[in-house]
Amino acid sequence: MSQDASRRSRSSPLRDSSRIRTSSAAPIAACRAAAAALQAAIGAADDVRILDESLSGEDRDRLLASCDILLSLHRAEGFGLLPAEAMAAGKPVVASGWSGNLDFMDETSAVLTPVKLIPVTDAQGVYTGNVWANPDLQFAADALAGLIDDPAARAALGARAQAKVNDKLSPSAVSAMVEAALTEHAR
Repeated sequence: MSQDASRRSRSSPLRDSSRIRTSSAAPIAACRAAAAALQAAIGAADDVRILDESLSGEDRDRLLASCDILLSLHRAEGFGLLPAEAMAAGKPVVASGWSGNLDFMDETSAVLTPVKLIPVTDAQGVYTGNVWANPDLQFAADALAGLIDDPAARAALGARAQAKVNDKLSPSAVSAMVEAALTEHAR
């Protein structure tokens, strides 16, 4: 993204367009082809922007508050704080159906994108011998299109998401999980 485009996207009102937030300010070489394909798909559309700069906590919170749908396609997720926060705010979530986010979301409270488990490709060798998820991008795209086209379904999914997170991640629910884990560990 050019410096001018970056400045324009930061200074413009958040609800004026679609925004795609990447997780890294400097994509690694393996991701450059995907980033180029995404930019080509966006083309000259002036209502979609790719945000690839780091965001302050306040800016990230404003961006989350302004979104209609959160897309979280990941290969592995320890917990899924951003999807949990989006669900708590009543936002519908489309996420990989794999890893830590399944502790608080299911097919009734989010759109779970099917994944194929593939061997980890890791040049550093840290994760050698493990697998990670390869999410079905067409399924996710179709799910996003369906939610965009159906505001009632989007609102209903957001309400179910909020109820699920309030149930699974409430202070009393988390306390019960911690107590059970400590009890199990003490045995």
